[in-house]
Amino acid sequence: MTNEAEFIGREKIIQDLKKIREKVGSSYIFGQRRVGKTSIVKTYQSIVQSNNTLVIYTESGDWVNAVSPQKSMENLGRKICNNIKDHNQKFRHVEVPDFDGSLSHLTDFLDSITKIDKNFKAIIILDEFDRVSSDLIYQSEVAKSFVLPLRAISNRDQYGFILVGGEKLEYILSEWQEFNKFKPIRVDSFNKKTEWNDFKNLIRYPVKGILEISDKAVDYIYDETAGNPYFTKKICAELFTLMITNRDNHVTENEAKKATEIAREINKIAATDFSHFWKDGIKDEEEKEEEISINRRKVLLSIGLILRKGILATKQQIIDVSIANGLDELRAEKTLDEFVQRKILKIINNAYEFVVKFFEDWLIDVGLDIIITNFQEEQKIILRREYEEQIKVKQPEINVLSHSWSQYKAKDITNEHIRQWLEQLQDIEEQRLIFKIIQNTKVYNNGEIREKMRDLFNEVSKIIGKANKIRDIKIRQQKRGDIIVSYLDKSPVKSGAEYAKIFVEVNDIYKDNAANPDRLDKKINEIDNINTIVFIDDLLGTGESIISNLRPIIENYSEVIQEKEIIVIIGIITGFQKAKYEVKKYADDLGFPIEIVLIDPLNDSDKCFDEDSQIFTLPSERKKSKQVCQRIGETICPQYPLGYGDCQANVVFPNTCPDNTLPILWCEGKAWRPLFKR
Repeated sequence: MTNEAEFIGREKIIQDLKKIREKVGSSYIFGQRRVGKTSIVKTYQSIVQSNNTLVIYTESGDWVNAVSPQKSMENLGRKICNNIKDHNQKFRHVEVPDFDGSLSHLTDFLDSITKIDKNFKAIIILDEFDRVSSDLIYQSEVAKSFVLPLRAISNRDQYGFILVGGEKLEYILSEWQEFNKFKPIRVDSFNKKTEWNDFKNLIRYPVKGILEISDKAVDYIYDETAGNPYFTKKICAELFTLMITNRDNHVTENEAKKATEIAREINKIAATDFSHFWKDGIKDEEEKEEEISINRRKVLLSIGLILRKGILATKQQIIDVSIANGLDELRAEKTLDEFVQRKILKIINNAYEFVVKFFEDWLIDVGLDIIITNFQEEQKIILRREYEEQIKVKQPEINVLSHSWSQYKAKDITNEHIRQWLEQLQDIEEQRLIFKIIQNTKVYNNGEIREKMRDLFNEVSKIIGKANKIRDIKIRQQKRGDIIVSYLDKSPVKSGAEYAKIFVEVNDIYKDNAANPDRLDKKINEIDNINTIVFIDDLLGTGESIISNLRPIIENYSEVIQEKEIIVIIGIITGFQKAKYEVKKYADDLGFPIEIVLIDPLNDSDKCFDEDSQIFTLPSERKKSKQVCQRIGETICPQYPLGYGDCQANVVFPNTCPDNTLPILWCEGKAWRPLFKR
């Protein structure tokens, strides 16, 4: 029900909620599920909504992101802001803030709204609040960035929250002093002493003028449902159909009994209609919820088996049968006490009975078999959840990784960057797999680059020495003048040119000995005693790029290089041995001898998804991780989804990420944000 005219009962609660004075105030509505809490707040919304008062209703499924609490807060913040902007034209120009993984900026937005209209009020209803991510509602730093803004907003006169949830909600909120000012409103089944007229109206009002329902029929339905509105409506729906079929408008206790029997049939009601009996009100940690839910069902199963035999369910009998069903005595006794406290069970003459007889009869008739069948499937689900919790990427792992990396393009790659990058994937297992990739990604820092340039120079010196090249050292010459340093990139702004300058700097080579590749002939002719040309590059992937850039060098300068017996060396920080062979073969076939130095050589085992991959030694992991990267790669970089030339590399330099590296690391798309954007 969402309309006041159609809403039956709960008038006092509605009236309490309607008392909006100068200060809106906040409250929370809690109680057993299926007692009409959502109907109450939706009816309240339809009553209170006006030009100056906006009531926003949202369920947890509308904004909660199961993987990321930060995204959940952003979703909720945007949802609230957009609802307010759409409510009145005068709010349209107020910009929705960038929430940045927190709800705190919502207060700034609301302050801007208040400046525009100090009489405007907004009440935000968050239904299923006890079902949001545990990261948001249990004490933690992340949860504070959610809860503290809720309190700050609720302290403002114009704004308030109504939090709605099951039995567990009161316990959750009691853990936070920030919710102390929220008014608690408990909603239960209709009480026969205080709400009897409301219950009678619940049954009679919808069929007023159509059916006449006797007092005994109403009494019977109450005895079956204990005033629970959900089960009452289930029976009444079947009762209406029965009376229409029988062409009878006078409902007696017999018709009420028949309708109740029909409502309990296996095709009319399912275990999910009763699941709140064993799922709700669990106060333990989230990971224990399923275990407790199963323990509760074992006790219910034990009671059902006893009652099916037609004997009284005493405490000792229930414990004995529960032990036979795999529970220890302590858990069985604790679960029984919880059921009594939650008004699922009651004790009469030292025997346990169900408060809702409708449930008891269903359990004995068909429920036992359904619960037993469901146990096996749910055990599989529990094992899956335990597995996901085990493989979930933990914050300490991210901390270690981010601290091991230096800056990229002069900016830190923070824990939050890594977390947000991972959470672009919804599947926990997929997150673990791509995290394994970045754990094994080589991210060079500037200090390492300089060290590699020194290592490269040592190798160059060895090659020069083996060739018996005589170095002519002039008087007062303090730096190396017999080596020309260049690069093979077509553009001087690429990394080859950058590293060529570093090579010159750290190895005491004259600055003037650095040359663009298209001016090599001039350098060779203007500098005396040149015996070596060194071309610097960062990564050798397939070799195609180097061959392409080497071709004009050979065509234009081969004659002068060979005439002066100059050694040609291509020095590369890292690259694949197979590509080195291809480049060497190309030059040799043209009669142009070169030396290639790889400081950090790579082979097939350094490819992420090769059969000999060092990252993924298990074929199943390797196959799935490749599928994930292929799937994303095809959307963001369809030409080469696993890196140029299918290199499957995972190498990053301080200011660039090579295109031979997996595109998920460097390529941006509509639905993908990379860690190392090129």
